[in-house]
Amino acid sequence: QFPAYNTNIPDIARADWFVEDIEQYRKEHAGKLPQFINISICNDHGAAPRPAAGYPYVASYMADNDLALGKIVAYLSAQPEWKNMAIFVTQDDSGGDNDSIDRHRSFVLCISPYAKRGYVSHSHFSIMSIIKSIYELFDLGPNNLFDATATNLNDLFTREPDFRPYRFVPADPRVFKPED
Repeated sequence: QFPAYNTNIPDIARADWFVEDIEQYRKEHAGKLPQFINISICNDHGAAPRPAAGYPYVASYMADNDLALGKIVAYLSAQPEWKNMAIFVTQDDSGGDNDSIDRHRSFVLCISPYAKRGYVSHSHFSIMSIIKSIYELFDLGPNNLFDATATNLNDLFTREPDFRPYRFVPADPRVFKPED
């Protein structure tokens, strides 16, 4: 039931639907989570300002996206499976859109009890790095030469876990007003 790409749907609504879908999945699968979840929250792409809908600026879409991600991470990090979980976050593309750090690069976030909190890596990573790391976490071999030769995300992890759950920070109402 999760909605496809549509910037008229708030990402915070997608976060709520995600939680509902996971809770429903648990009911139908003896309380378990799926081993792999891929979710897309797309308002980081931005759109024209819609002040009446709570989006007074293009940056309001990014605030919606950040809040939704925060809510999803806070939810997942409070689950019993958190002790064995890794969340990787990146953009779907860095194709020169206004949602990019730079037109030639993007970012990857690693969120896990085994991730180094507050750490900034200076290693070169790519989308293939994320895929390679996911394959390694599932004890799978490479699918092709691209992920076989990619740098994995090992630099982002530590052997000393921090099981504290994450908490989200509400959006600044001057930028995004989710109640509108």
